[in-house]
Amino acid sequence: MIKHYFNKVGIYISIIQALVLLYSILCSIDYYHKKEVIATTHPIFIKRDQIISRGGNRNGVTINILYNNKKYYVGISHSQESDIENTPLYYDVERDQVFTNSETIYSIIVPWSTFLLSFFLWIAIRKRKKYIWAIDSNPSLTPIVVESRCYCTF
Repeated sequence: MIKHYFNKVGIYISIIQALVLLYSILCSIDYYHKKEVIATTHPIFIKRDQIISRGGNRNGVTINILYNNKKYYVGISHSQESDIENTPLYYDVERDQVFTNSETIYSIIVPWSTFLLSFFLWIAIRKRKKYIWAIDSNPSLTPIVVESRCYCTF
């Protein structure tokens, strides 16, 4: 049984999980840093004339703002776009970036959820027993056990 999990596909899954775990840890560090910035700094509010450009997709809006004579890209939700002047933004001096409070929670939920879901890859490659029902001369059905493996190609 252990030999099965250390085959070629198992090594690929282990590498994928290690990379997703590393990414999740880095996102957690970024999340806690942003929470610290939010707790220690005062929010900034922008005016409509500070918005240089905006672009959007179905998940939200990206605005290009001018703050301290520098351009910053900030992701906001569609509901915040209509009331942009009352949306609190935070400036991180160490990393020289501007962000909103709403984008910080997704930076920790999505990577850790992806890491936890990656364990289902092990279920996809486990050894399965398939039962083939054969009809012999008797009217009763007898199962025949056939072992099969799930091979994935990369």
